[in-house]
Amino acid sequence: MTLGAKRPDCGRTDLLGVGEPVDGAEQGPPAAARVGCNPAPATHSTRVVVPITAIVKPVRGQHPRLALGLATRAVDLTGWKPWGRTTPPAPAHPQSASTTAGARDEAKIRETWGDGRIGTLAVALSGERQSTVAWKSGAAGEAEVGRTLDAIASEHVVVFHDRRIPRSRANIDHIVITRAGVWVIDAKRYRNKRPRLQVEGGLFRPRTEKLIVGGDRTKLVDGVLLQVALVQDVVAPASVRGVLCFVDADWPLFGGSFTVRGIDVCWPRRLSRQLTALEGAVDVTAVAAAIAAHFPPA
Repeated sequence: MTLGAKRPDCGRTDLLGVGEPVDGAEQGPPAAARVGCNPAPATHSTRVVVPITAIVKPVRGQHPRLALGLATRAVDLTGWKPWGRTTPPAPAHPQSASTTAGARDEAKIRETWGDGRIGTLAVALSGERQSTVAWKSGAAGEAEVGRTLDAIASEHVVVFHDRRIPRSRANIDHIVITRAGVWVIDAKRYRNKRPRLQVEGGLFRPRTEKLIVGGDRTKLVDGVLLQVALVQDVVAPASVRGVLCFVDADWPLFGGSFTVRGIDVCWPRRLSRQLTALEGAVDVTAVAAAIAAHFPPA
């Protein structure tokens, strides 16, 4: 059986071979009749739904990995052409890093599987790259923490979101200035995973503290410590604390928040209560102006 065989009776291109039975199907009329193809080209249906076994069978021999993915999918080939996607290219516009990365991934897939139907199916079956999924998840976490912080903003509580670190591509998720000091907040979204403190060493070895969230995430602490140092240089002598705020984590009903290497680890609602309960003598207006001048919007 050949892929993309031309139907002489209706002028259509289908995945089914002429006269060949589909796995598990009874012998019957020709394949053209089975897919609803009328003899008259002007009246045939434009919707082509191909039994999945008709695709898996010819693919299985040469491309077993793709066949395995196809075996669990229902494929609607309406509007598909042998040369791939049929939609016209979108107008040129600035692309985000995730869009560019996705285009590179598709190019690599097509290098392996080609530009025909097999390549298009491989692109459709391939999931988003991990960095893209992580970016979307992180953005959702930032948005939720941002809404919680905006709810407590006042003349004594100034909130900044998404501030760029000079001479760097990195940014600070949130900065909050209160009378008690400055908080540098990094929002993270780890769904259904419980943050916990793991302490190692002690009597005969140096004591080390690790952040565990479904695995060792101590690098997150290192990142916040660096941001705290950068903000401290700008607002000294005002004190600066770092916070890792986890969204959608598996927090216990009682307790749960902790401090690792001087960085507070908590959830949005607890963070907002903590910020509004503190008092001090910091000049909120002056400190906010200094931060806004040094860390512009990203």
